[in-house]
Amino acid sequence: MMALLGLLVISFGWVFVQAFQSRNVNSGQYLWAACGSWAIGNLQVLVLSSVIGPHSSLLQTQVYCLGGGIGVVSAMWVHRRFLTR
Repeated sequence: MMALLGLLVISFGWVFVQAFQSRNVNSGQYLWAACGSWAIGNLQVLVLSSVIGPHSSLLQTQVYCLGGGIGVVSAMWVHRRFLTR
């Protein structure tokens, strides 16, 4: 169960940062875009080492996808709330 929770958190973080990064680039936030690129690289390493493997189950895949969906919607909300005014 803890492995699934960890997978959800990693997926959420990766997709959150990617969606946040998209908003940064579209709104010309140079410093935030640079920080976002760094975060994406680090999270990609976590995702690839945690998800892509010979022993990944269907449940793990679905939990990963759920985390991504929650991450992108959360990034949109946070970006609008704190950076778009």
